[in-house]
Amino acid sequence: MIKKILRFIPPLLVAGGALYGAMWFIELIKNGLVRELGPEALTYDMIPLIPGPLEADINWLLTWIAPIMIVEYFVLGIPVSALMLIISKFVKGASHDIDIIQTGNKFGARRLIQRIVIPALLALALGSIIQSYIAGLLINVPDPIPLEIIHFWNPLFSIVVGLIAVPIVMVIYIPTWFLNDAGITFHLKESQLEARRCPESIGVGRWWSNMLGGFTILVVPVYSFVQYFIIPYIVLGNVSAFEILRGFFFSFGVPILAIAFMLPIVIFNEMALGISRGWIRRVAKAVGAREMKLQTILTETEIVDKETDFGWSYSTTKKDE
Repeated sequence: MIKKILRFIPPLLVAGGALYGAMWFIELIKNGLVRELGPEALTYDMIPLIPGPLEADINWLLTWIAPIMIVEYFVLGIPVSALMLIISKFVKGASHDIDIIQTGNKFGARRLIQRIVIPALLALALGSIIQSYIAGLLINVPDPIPLEIIHFWNPLFSIVVGLIAVPIVMVIYIPTWFLNDAGITFHLKESQLEARRCPESIGVGRWWSNMLGGFTILVVPVYSFVQYFIIPYIVLGNVSAFEILRGFFFSFGVPILAIAFMLPIVIFNEMALGISRGWIRRVAKAVGAREMKLQTILTETEIVDKETDFGWSYSTTKKDE
């Protein structure tokens, strides 16, 4: 019981440290804007739908992102999981069975943090795609953006659109956690082994997340390189060593902040695991999943020593199953 509680400490420390870092980061950007644009930068309203200047906009997003994700968890988690199961059965049902495997209960701090990496990066990737559509609609973008603030504007814009995209991403990823934690698994049908095909077992949730993960791993590095290296070089024409160092800082810092913002929902999922696991297993049985249990089989082993004409010895093993 104590170990189950202690595993939450590292993610909470990461989340708390990142929130503090976010406040420092926003203050750094705000000071940079004031330094370049003057005191009127303090009144800049980035998100018109949220009352108040830039700092109030960021604080609102940071305050309400976690409650929004919790509402999604309860309202959309099971229905979207059921939809994923139905689609999965339609797509892979001809070659795979869907089974329910009794999994273990160990899930340490490292796995908790790893679980949120791809969703956080996907939020940044999705934000980079939709930014051209929400600029001017949800976000008040200066036109033109002053050259003096281009280094501050790009990471700020990435964080804001990433936070806006977080609820969209979690509608997809929370159900994959439900499926993985419940042990819902694809198994290649025995009839498919007649072809030249390797046996295959993969979690249904993992199958869905892998499809999105490949896209994310490609988009985020390319987007970061363009935002923090290519655009400043094109705009300014001359990039110093300090600008390159700042680009690396933003390239790694922004994803870390995104990961930390989303860690609370991972911890919440662990606390509510008993509820979600039972529900999703019932849904899986309704669509035809079989419940399987893993068994440990012990066999007797006999070691026989032999000697050759050359004096060498070797051992053979005989198993009685």
